[in-house]
Amino acid sequence: MRLKNKVAMITGAGRGIGLATALKFAGEGALLVLIDLDLETLTQASAMVADMGQEAIQFHADITAEYDVTNLVAAAESHFGRVDILVNNAGFDRPGTSKRIDAKDLGAVLGVHVIGPFLLARSVVPGMVARKYGRIINVSSVYGKIGGKGELAYSTAKAGMLGFTKSLAKELGKYAVTVN
Repeated sequence: MRLKNKVAMITGAGRGIGLATALKFAGEGALLVLIDLDLETLTQASAMVADMGQEAIQFHADITAEYDVTNLVAAAESHFGRVDILVNNAGFDRPGTSKRIDAKDLGAVLGVHVIGPFLLARSVVPGMVARKYGRIINVSSVYGKIGGKGELAYSTAKAGMLGFTKSLAKELGKYAVTVN
């Protein structure tokens, strides 16, 4: 129970890596704040956590919308008193080469992979700094380092997340907040 009573906020929690993370954290005793844009999978994830005997609250929200992020973080902190761990996992792809992808699709991918994590981190960091404890985990991809053929938007977004992670880690390390 390494995470007993730690409050973990996980984006993209309805399926894949986000769901696996939620279930692992629940098994380690964490209290969960689950966020996803897909209400059906989000509700299923919350039920799975409840079946494990752990508490989870869920937010059907768009992490690229500052209003949604501000409100969900405030509600989570009101419910649990704090957020100890943030897992920025939400993601999606709009495959395409430079000839095929348009600015709107590129912006949408960057929004979920970079803007959303920025908004969430900016909202939870003040509490983490005040408590001198926090963990921010940003889920990236090897494509952020090496690029991917036909994956211009995704590779660019994941590279942006890597830069965001490194910069935020340097900013917050002195407050005992780790960013990986």
